[in-house]
Amino acid sequence: MYIYNNFIYYAHLGNPVGSEQGLDRPVLIVHTTKESPVCIVIPLTLERCGDSIPYHIDLSNGKGTALIEQIRTIDKSRIYEHLYEHGKYATINDDERNNINGQLERICRIKPLFVPQKKS
Repeated sequence: MYIYNNFIYYAHLGNPVGSEQGLDRPVLIVHTTKESPVCIVIPLTLERCGDSIPYHIDLSNGKGTALIEQIRTIDKSRIYEHLYEHGKYATINDDERNNINGQLERICRIKPLFVPQKKS
């Protein structure tokens, strides 16, 4: 099965620990290439959260909520099925994509490592 960026699939995420999303659930493919054995995904809840947490993006059409803070890399073998919506591959709309991109930029911004001051 070919895996497309920006589409939603079902994946087995393994046993969750604490508040992690796990087990079998939908994921949004953030990035992959044909040659790579892995892909970067954002886990989705099975229902909309409807909360005010900025890195929880509620998706239209009852597709759940994208949990941006739980972005991770998984092996493509964990992905086992397309999610369909109205007979087509499920994806996100432009507003959702823009909101997700904004939160990804906010959460994934790399800060420099702390540099200790040298003692004189």
